[in-house]
Amino acid sequence: MQNDIYAYDRRKLAVILCVIGIFTVIFLSTTIVATAIVFPPLLPQNTQQAPDQVKTLEFKGAALLYNTKGRLGTYNESITYFDKALAINPNDVYALTSKGLAVGGLGKNNESITYFDKALAINPNDVYALSSKGLALARLGKYNEAISYYDKALTINPNSLVAIKEKEFTLAAAAQNTNSTNTNSTLESHKANSWVLDTK
Repeated sequence: MQNDIYAYDRRKLAVILCVIGIFTVIFLSTTIVATAIVFPPLLPQNTQQAPDQVKTLEFKGAALLYNTKGRLGTYNESITYFDKALAINPNDVYALTSKGLAVGGLGKNNESITYFDKALAINPNDVYALSSKGLALARLGKYNEAISYYDKALTINPNSLVAIKEKEFTLAAAAQNTNSTNTNSTLESHKANSWVLDTK
């Protein structure tokens, strides 16, 4: 009879342990899921690190772009940083525009416009991209188009010193130069600072 009591107690204990085990698994599972929902910043997420990585790459690229002093290799090196930023976030307007400026610094004005157009497709009111596109158009001798982009930039930010300065220069270059050869040489002499000024 005593063996029957022990057998009954063992079965009872086994059932109790199974129930406790099931409740423990359910409790832990719901706790993990709840933690993931309520406290996502505590979990490792590459997407939260991406904006910081993009900004770091942009700063490195901008430092090279803004300190080129006419060295073509520095333009190319800055492009590699903007490419890395764009690999993480292909829609980053600043990286697209800055890459366009670096490409323009290499004398590839038509190609630079494609980057400004991509940036403006994402944010048509970005003063940096508008002014940069105006600069590229001016370098191509398309003064009226260039001025229209400076005007758009100035409508958004009337205090944009770069848009004001570049518009004035473009108007002066168009008025002073009657043939494209003189215009291009005048614009080339203006190249050093034009490509690297931030309009923000």
